[in-house]
Amino acid sequence: MKTISIIPSFGDKGQHVEAVQIKLTELGYSLGNIDGAYGNQTKNAIRSFRDAHNLDGNGQLDAAVLKLLGLTVEKELSDDPFVAIPSLVDRTGISKTRWENGNRGQAPYGFYYGMGLLYANLYEGLKKGDRVALDISKPLGDKRDKDALLRFKELISKETANELGTAEDRLRGLFVMLFGLGLMESNGKHCCGWDRGKLTGRGDPTKIKVPTAENSEAGLFQTSYDILEAVSASGRKLMLEIFGKYQLSQDGTIALFAKGAHCSLQDAENYGEGEGKVFQYLSKTSPAFSVEFTAVGLRSAARHWNPIRNVGDHEDGLQIKKECDDLLKDIQAYVDQYLDAEPQNMWALPTLGTTQSDPLKQQALALAKEIGQKHQLQELFDFDPKSKANYWAIVDYNKPRTEKRLFIFDLQNKEVKSYMVSHAKNSGDLYATEFSNEIGSNKSCLGIFKTGKTYISDKNGRSLYLDGLQETNSHTRERYIVLHPGEYVTDKNAGRSLGCFVVSPVYVREVIDHLQGGSYLLAWRS
Repeated sequence: MKTISIIPSFGDKGQHVEAVQIKLTELGYSLGNIDGAYGNQTKNAIRSFRDAHNLDGNGQLDAAVLKLLGLTVEKELSDDPFVAIPSLVDRTGISKTRWENGNRGQAPYGFYYGMGLLYANLYEGLKKGDRVALDISKPLGDKRDKDALLRFKELISKETANELGTAEDRLRGLFVMLFGLGLMESNGKHCCGWDRGKLTGRGDPTKIKVPTAENSEAGLFQTSYDILEAVSASGRKLMLEIFGKYQLSQDGTIALFAKGAHCSLQDAENYGEGEGKVFQYLSKTSPAFSVEFTAVGLRSAARHWNPIRNVGDHEDGLQIKKECDDLLKDIQAYVDQYLDAEPQNMWALPTLGTTQSDPLKQQALALAKEIGQKHQLQELFDFDPKSKANYWAIVDYNKPRTEKRLFIFDLQNKEVKSYMVSHAKNSGDLYATEFSNEIGSNKSCLGIFKTGKTYISDKNGRSLYLDGLQETNSHTRERYIVLHPGEYVTDKNAGRSLGCFVVSPVYVREVIDHLQGGSYLLAWRS
């Protein structure tokens, strides 16, 4: 049986709710999108499920319903932080927290997952002498306009009783600030782009701002590249090293941050040219970069962010939430406990100079062998052996469109999921037998694709860009071949497209959330 962190309650958000929604959907109960939010549609689906099993139809979950769904509550935390940290978040219920300042409401639940994992990684890094972790947890400075942690010291102490006396306390205090800054600047949305309201100055001509590569804010904290002009010399050096590091390394946390977050086509737009434009792209597609870069900046150029300047302001200043401090303490305890038992590096979070660990790949290959896809998955691994992607996808066109033939391998959770997916109308009827790379052919193409960013299509909704990496699919962009939802893809028939990979609207969110931002997909036929 699949385990979940806790029995979901109405109003919950998280992977524990996702798991229930997926099971109900697979059994034919309609609840709209699988969005991880336990609302009225999910409640009604549970009520129908209970009625069908002669249980009272109160729309609530309990152990009996979970058992019928093939789910059970985990008895202890996993030793895999990618699994354990989201479980800790779900158990606290922090995703239901409302942020009153600026009327920000609730953050996407993936924001807490991703921030928690990055905190755990840097907390362990602090113990091992990681340079970034040491810098952002260094002793307080003496200038409130420079060191954001000093600027917020009294407020942090008042709300969390953290006096910032040790390096561990300062690291935790800074992350509590990052939680609040993320809500004020982007509502916790990792993909947030430049604030277009600045084009008009929001009615004040003196505040009109035209976007450039250097001044365009991006990502969780709406940091801009021109912060490098305000930081200390040592801060600038370290921030540029972080910038260079993440240009070479994929961030494996984006799939967590994406849960519950909605990205728009406007968010994806980057301005100007050169390193400033690269910075904007990286800030939106690599949350780990955004966190590390911004954390260093907070200790040296506090006035770069308006919510930092307005400390204590209930409208424009960021909030310090005790709930965040409590969560981070739980994460510290988890790391401490596991490090006592396993002192070697336990994190699957990508780092420079390493590749995805072989044991995870071997386990994925074992799963692939069971479903006849081992050779194809090995081909993907061999294509980019340095890739740190967690999700790898295969489309097997040997199967008809009436069978699930899109397989997504999740290395961290050691599982594979399958989905219905279309082929092109000129490739065949029941089976895809003809393939082409030609523009206008309306045929599917074979080969290895790399996933890009998401965008919002007026016709199809949230979609995922693909880049063809071989001669057989080199015209992918010119042919507008993407992955998108389509009502004609059902649990019984995937229908036919004009060449795109089309999946059911019911499952498209989880498919795109998993694959976006640098995963690989192989479409093949023998």
